[in-house]
Amino acid sequence: MFVLAPLVVAQCVLLEEAGFRWLDYLPGLGFDLALVIGVMIAPVVALAAVTSGFGKMMLAALGSVILFVVVEVFAALTETGGMRPYTDYISMPVILCFCGAAVVLQYARRMAWRSRVLLATALVLVGVVDYVSSSPTVIARAYPEPASANEQLQVAPDSNGGHSPPSDMGGSKVAVTVPLTFSGIADGYAVMVDGVKATIETQDGKKWTSSWVPNHGPLAMPENSSTALSVQMGRAFFNEAQPQPVKVQMKLALTILEAGEDQRIVATGGEFAVPELGICSLVREGSELADTQVLACRAAMREPKLTYVSVRWAEVACAAAPDEITGTGSVGVTIGDLSRDPGEFGISSVRTTQAWLGNRGSDVEREGKILHTRRFLCPGTPVHFTRYTVVGRWEYDVTIDNFKLPEWQR
Repeated sequence: MFVLAPLVVAQCVLLEEAGFRWLDYLPGLGFDLALVIGVMIAPVVALAAVTSGFGKMMLAALGSVILFVVVEVFAALTETGGMRPYTDYISMPVILCFCGAAVVLQYARRMAWRSRVLLATALVLVGVVDYVSSSPTVIARAYPEPASANEQLQVAPDSNGGHSPPSDMGGSKVAVTVPLTFSGIADGYAVMVDGVKATIETQDGKKWTSSWVPNHGPLAMPENSSTALSVQMGRAFFNEAQPQPVKVQMKLALTILEAGEDQRIVATGGEFAVPELGICSLVREGSELADTQVLACRAAMREPKLTYVSVRWAEVACAAAPDEITGTGSVGVTIGDLSRDPGEFGISSVRTTQAWLGNRGSDVEREGKILHTRRFLCPGTPVHFTRYTVVGRWEYDVTIDNFKLPEWQR
């Protein structure tokens, strides 16, 4: 009455203020309410039911946090990594069922210790689910070997990709970027690299094998097929292997995506609606001399579905008419995710996201002179929105011989 009801009312008001009709998002409101109950309300109610005072309840909560940290440390030490291919639909039902059972058992039978054991069992089960969901066995099941119909896809080292300096990841780990190029991607399709697992072998036979590491890079498309993936290794191993060429064997967890209908919407000077995405507008970030123009969008109840947003930038200020704007360059970014849930956990019912389409300058050669150009996103510019859906997932192996690890830049 005093927590959930005001929360739902506030979420409906926020939806209306943001330009969305709240009645159209009842499934999302219900889904978010269930998540709030499972994450915030049910554990507190259960702990309050099996403890005799606020102090003991806080001690029990602290013990739960410590147990959860122990499980996470164990997962880190066993190198399961942070990649979880399946959305966790198990932990939330476990929390709701066990917390509800503990409350009923306590008030119906006054079995405090049994109720406490029930809550401790639920916490252990959630930790086990979190650990198992990132295990190599689960990842192998989610990304099987490719079928014969998908053998046209080829991934190879990109000789023109260059090298970025290594990054210190903390915990005696070093990350090195490996440039790759994709070929054989059919028109209307794209490839997303969800995770990377690598084995680095030196010329004297020493090896380092990483866990599965999540990747959040751009999509590989027929017209934009180059990317750089991060490979992690121990710092001591890196220092020993850096002076010599190494052999890199990479396992890539790939998701194959199919493009939907291309929505072409003309950006106005104010806000404009994008069907199935939300309400967007062109905004300017930064100072007058070094600003960046972005496409800011707000969506209801959850992040937008995975969408590729692309525009054509202009080389002149936006005072000219749209038909007179010069420039042939284009830029595109990906926003949203592949979740099918009608909502996601959060107090606010409105999500905001930004597509950094940018007007960063670039140097071009014209008539023998190097000119620095600026890019603009102007009202009247067509913006293209292309949504992607999953076709399949599989594992792909890449081997790179004589790979030179980059040096530290001092």
